[in-house]
Amino acid sequence: MVQRPDMLRQELPATESIGAEALLARAGLWQWAARAFWYPEADFLAALSEPERRPALDAAAAALPSPSPLGALAAVWTAVDALGETPLSLAEEHTALFARRVLVPPHGTVYGAGLGSVRTQDLARVASFYEAFGFRVSQVRAELADHVSVELEFTAALCGKEAYARAQGWPARAARVARARRLFLEEHLAPWFPKFSARLAQHSRVGFYPAVAAFVLTLLDSENTAELANGTATVAQPGAISLGPEEAHPAPVT
Repeated sequence: MVQRPDMLRQELPATESIGAEALLARAGLWQWAARAFWYPEADFLAALSEPERRPALDAAAAALPSPSPLGALAAVWTAVDALGETPLSLAEEHTALFARRVLVPPHGTVYGAGLGSVRTQDLARVASFYEAFGFRVSQVRAELADHVSVELEFTAALCGKEAYARAQGWPARAARVARARRLFLEEHLAPWFPKFSARLAQHSRVGFYPAVAAFVLTLLDSENTAELANGTATVAQPGAISLGPEEAHPAPVT
């Protein structure tokens, strides 16, 4: 069995010191990134075309401790502004990358070493995190649990749950959610996302999706998972997550 890195056996001072306001800012950034990787529907494209919406995300990024994702977010806005200079639509790019030709698979378990039953086991481990917190993938999306947007949305939701626990003065509950978020990122999102980002840089014809991926990498750094994002730490096997009944509130991950 692969051993857990020592840092997973320790308390999480960097994470547990984050206040509710900063956690809500972090949640908003993770949620925006999740939306960016879904198919670009009209409402999302309209929001991208409105620069007045950017300051709220910029402020959220600026509120996070170092390393700040603000610079990476600025690169996203530069890529958005450049979309009008190419005849290729974002919808066409999304289809080419993630659907028709699947140049960049959006499912995390594809990037693992295992195939067949091993991938099924990996999917089950991801789903076990969702089940522990009462989350389910929206039937509207009908996606697998390891889809990049689902994992990003789940991370956002955990930030929101921790923020609520801290605002209510429930430090033990907040610590459990913080620990679960850390484990989820280290065991699932962080090990494969750099490979996903690299493939986007290789195959994308416009800069938007590589810029969003680079932004997510800075969010991972700010979550103190830089070792795993850089491939320098051992990935742990998922363990049981000890939760109280207050954490099990069913909610869809959309």
